[in-house]
Amino acid sequence: MNKFIFDLDGTIVNTQIPFNSFVESELLRIHQNIIISPEELALNFTGMSTRKVFTEKAPNCNIDFMVKRKWEMMYELIETKGLRCLPGMYDLLFDLNVNGNQMAIASASSPLWIKSCLDYAIPDEGNIIYKHKLIDFFGDKCFSAENCQNNKPKPDVILMANESFEHSISGITYTIGDSRGDVIAGIAGKFPVLYLSEINKEFDNNPLVKRFNSTLELCAHIRENLM
Repeated sequence: MNKFIFDLDGTIVNTQIPFNSFVESELLRIHQNIIISPEELALNFTGMSTRKVFTEKAPNCNIDFMVKRKWEMMYELIETKGLRCLPGMYDLLFDLNVNGNQMAIASASSPLWIKSCLDYAIPDEGNIIYKHKLIDFFGDKCFSAENCQNNKPKPDVILMANESFEHSISGITYTIGDSRGDVIAGIAGKFPVLYLSEINKEFDNNPLVKRFNSTLELCAHIRENLM
């Protein structure tokens, strides 16, 4: 029975550009007069900590203020915009859970943001009826790199998630993510990586990495080959 360690933002829930990168872009514009698009931020900083974004793009800013304001705006956005899973992901997680596959979250985000996403996110547009919150599929197996010595691309949070699994049950542990940091962390932990990216092909020749252009492609692969 295979095991799966999922990144959260941009992998399960549609938060990377419309939430994380959008808010970071707005804060840089408003408080530092730095113009950079959410798309560019996502391309360069997906999977990295908020502090790293502001340290690199505005090294003279008040980092604590910027980080605090970011998360205030993020929670406001969840309340006003709502939050959806990426296409196919809710149904995949439901089926993995029903089939008894062990699953965990290993995210660079804060524990509170992880909990908020798993409490608020609903299925994508194609699936209107649902009975479970995402948190029901993961229980207490939700891990934040903020509670580790190192954030991604170090493998600390992935290794922490893997330790939570029942290892008397046979099967391979797969890591799943949408950022370069997710891939590097998975490789460092010696796990096979399922990588969501339309444009970054730098890992295509690595035998541990299989890349997918969309969550629908990823879901189909897991259903057909790994469940």
